[in-house]
Amino acid sequence: MSRTPFGLLLVCACGVFVGGLARPPAQSSGPNGAALYRSYCASCHGLSGRGDGPMVDFLRVPPTDLTMLTRRHGDTFDAEAVARAIDGRTRIGPHGPSDMPVWGDAMSSALAQGGEKAFRDLVGAIVRHLESLQARQAP
Repeated sequence: MSRTPFGLLLVCACGVFVGGLARPPAQSSGPNGAALYRSYCASCHGLSGRGDGPMVDFLRVPPTDLTMLTRRHGDTFDAEAVARAIDGRTRIGPHGPSDMPVWGDAMSSALAQGGEKAFRDLVGAIVRHLESLQARQAP
């Protein structure tokens, strides 16, 4: 299967299909990490976070199983490292350049409308959701 601009268009369309309209949900209690995840991450990483989203067949690099972040990092969930990956401070190749990651429209909108705090709130909500998805080892 060729990797053409059509594939990129399909990724964008699938993101809207999986997550609804691509914009942060309006809520009085702050951003909803699960809803943001569905909008910006699930098309590749899957609703469960296991890297099995509907776009997986169109990607050159398989998406990370986000449920295994804690296990892969010494049974510690490094929220700061996860935040750096989400907000673009740490370059994750398939996510795009750090100045415009795949979900850049949401982040840019948050900065423009609410400043740094709104931006950090969005990232924090997604980080908390990802922490909730972590696979737990049986005792």
